[in-house]
Amino acid sequence: LYEKNKLVAFGLGLVFLVPVAAAGINTAAADKTDLAYKFNADILRTLPKGSLLFCYGDNVMFPLVYLNKVEKIREDLFIYDDIGCVFKNIYGEDFVKLSDSGKNIVRKTVQFDLLRNFKGKAYFTLGSYLSNSGISSVPVGVLYLADGMLSGKSEMDKIWTSYGVFEKKERFEDYLLNDLAAQYSYFRGEYYLNLKDKEAAIQNLLLSAKRAGNLDYFTGNISRKLVESGFYAEAIDLASTYRNEYTLLSAGIASYKQKYIEAAEKYFEKALKIKPEFSEAYVNLGLVGSEKGDLAGAERNLSRGLELDPGNMNALVGLAVVHIKMKQDKMAELELQKVLRFDPSNKLALKYLEILNKRK
Repeated sequence: LYEKNKLVAFGLGLVFLVPVAAAGINTAAADKTDLAYKFNADILRTLPKGSLLFCYGDNVMFPLVYLNKVEKIREDLFIYDDIGCVFKNIYGEDFVKLSDSGKNIVRKTVQFDLLRNFKGKAYFTLGSYLSNSGISSVPVGVLYLADGMLSGKSEMDKIWTSYGVFEKKERFEDYLLNDLAAQYSYFRGEYYLNLKDKEAAIQNLLLSAKRAGNLDYFTGNISRKLVESGFYAEAIDLASTYRNEYTLLSAGIASYKQKYIEAAEKYFEKALKIKPEFSEAYVNLGLVGSEKGDLAGAERNLSRGLELDPGNMNALVGLAVVHIKMKQDKMAELELQKVLRFDPSNKLALKYLEILNKRK
């Protein structure tokens, strides 16, 4: 449940910033695609000539790369994303293969070295990893202008000056305000997680959910973060306050991790009532069935999850485990080998393949 190799259960889909010149846009009336286009175009057009910009987040990186590379807007700028997958990769060919901690070390080293030697003005978005780096900076509209090296204080400890203004404007009262406000608290929650301040992390993550309101994908992501951080009780409580397929899935996983198998099963079933073709709910329901000894039911649910999401490695490993329990070793071996073709280092697949080899 939430293993390394499982495909993401639900996308982030987050809007990280509002462009400097967005004051004239009515977000309630604008088409969201058009809105993203205008917002990111405004960001590019308001940056000084030859500036450096670090960005992160799908709703920032992809519009920016389209505008900059396809429509040729502001080709004088030096733009890099934090993961090296959209704009030019400055972190090295093996960056994607590194662990999260390894990526953080390389990213920080490369970005700081670039900032140290860059002669022009350098900016970053709130969503960028530089937001939590402790670098000294000055808020400029909705971006941050890097102002020297480490100050020892994160942007997450500063008041985002634009935020208070946005909250009072009627034009930001729909989707954008909820998303932006929730985003701010979510980043603060992640910041305190890095500091191992459990109380502050939970407080900000729950505040993020409150601000997100009926944005199901966002409360779903918060519930997932709570589970990944070991805050199981909070994830379960969140599902009762913000009830959707994603929070129910997380509540089920939180229950499972605490050995409350029956409760986990009920949460996954509730998630399927809301979203009948929810692959992750079927997969996790299958894993629960396997745990309970209902191998036929487990096989059925895992197969359905795999049918809905053929790339789900957890479903394949789960099926292999069920088939091992059924003593259908040949089928299990084929499933594990398929997993290893996609992910040669999958620890679970390697573990169960070793078990099978010992049984031969």
